[in-house]
This record gives sequence, C-alpha cells and structure tokens, in this order.
Amino acid sequence: MTSIGNDAFSNCAELRSVVFEGNAPTFGTNVFKGSDSVTLYYDANPDPVTDATKSGWSSIVASRPAVASITFTLNGAGNQYSVTDCPNSLSGPVEIPDLFNGRPVTSIGNDAFSNCNKITSVIIGDRVTSIGDGAFAFCTSMTSITIGNDVTSIGALAFQRCDSLRSVVIPSSVTTITFLAFAGCRGLASVTIGEGVTSIGNQAFKNCTSLSTINSLATSAPTIGTDAFQNIPALLINVPVGTSESYRVAGDQTTYGGLPISSTL
Repeated sequence: MTSIGNDAFSNCAELRSVVFEGNAPTFGTNVFKGSDSVTLYYDANPDPVTDATKSGWSSIVASRPAVASITFTLNGAGNQYSVTDCPNSLSGPVEIPDLFNGRPVTSIGNDAFSNCNKITSVIIGDRVTSIGDGAFAFCTSMTSITIGNDVTSIGALAFQRCDSLRSVVIPSSVTTITFLAFAGCRGLASVTIGEGVTSIGNQAFKNCTSLSTINSLATSAPTIGTDAFQNIPALLINVPVGTSESYRVAGDQTTYGGLPISSTL
C-alpha cells in the first residue's frame, strides 16, 4: 500500500482500528474525517533480513493517533518468533498468526498482553505451543479466547481477571494449567478441560464467581492443586462415563477439587 485517497474512510463512525504492515502510505485530505474513534496501528518490527524499520510513522498520522502494534521477537536461532509485547491502547479483536515474516510464531511471552484492556477477542494460531505467565492478565474487555491446537501449557496468571470472558475450551493439546491461570475471571460461566490435561494448578479457577459448568474430558483425572475451584457456584464436575473412580482418587476420595463428580460425558 503506497497511497490512500481523499475521504477514503470518512464518516466510518464505528471504525476502531486500521492495521498497516508496511511503510506509511501517503494520505490524501480528510481520510478519516468523521471517523473519530479510529486508531492506526503499524508494524514496528524490523525486517528480519535487512533489519530495516518501517518508515513514515509517528504518533499522529492523517490526524489520527498511530501506535506500534504487536511486537514479535525472533529467537536466537533466527527460526521462530514469540509475541512479547503490545501497546495498551490496542483495541478490538486480535489474531496471533501461525507465521510472521515466513517463520512460525510459537509462543506468547510473559505479560505480553497484560492490561491490554481494550481488546475484545483473541484467536491464537496453531503454531503457538506455550502461553506465558500473565500473558493476558487484566484484559478486562476480552469476551472470547480461541486457544490454538498446539498449545501445551498455560502459564501462571495467564488469564487472571479477564472479567468479560464467558467460556473457555481448553484443547486436548494442553497438558498443564498452571496456578491462578484463570483466577478471578468473574464472568466465566463455562469451562471445558481437554482430554490431554494432566495437571491443574493451585487456585487455577479460584474466584470465578459465575463458573457454573465444568466439563473435564480427560479419561485419567488430572492432578489438582489446592483450592483450584475455590469460591465458584458449580455444584459438580462432569467427567467421562466410567472415570469417576479416577477423579475420586485424584481428589479427596469423595470429590474432585471439592466438587461432586458426575460421570455423564
């Protein structure tokens, strides 16, 4: 993209964000006139071959605020990326791609999206294998999260206090849900724990005060930490038929994480 003409996005009253991947184009007059809520996001990551940065960007472009978008950091071997940061002003839906600059995006770093409280949804690409500690903590406007099918671990406090999150499906690739991973997600009503999960950490879902439905698909009960389901309204946990004994053994011989077991899945 090299140029955007006069009035191109004028009076787009609901427009919130425009993402640019290259150098700043030339802008005509009144490009965003009447589009008073839009923020421009640009890729500030250097080219992996030339190390050149994108040109033409500043804090105000075409009379609208412009900020750097998600930061991708190349590993030491130069063969894969991690998402390591984002501006707190980032808003709307976010998609973490499978590839960036032709290389796989394999992790989301610690605190990468912490306090990005204007993002509304996140889709995590299928190349990502780990979600770091505090990665999405306090993303209070995020209503949905799609976790990619290669993720194996969800870090401590990864989704703490994502108050608008309504439901979570943890895919079968995940083996570890670390302590406080979803603690304090006050709007979270439904959780499905994938069949590959082998451990649920201390207080992982503590104070999810709307959590009323818990389905665990694991046929061998995950080890469960202290107070993993403390202070939630769920009256039971649903598990696969024939697995009740496994969950009782992993729990306190009667319940699992303090919840009665319903072997109905």
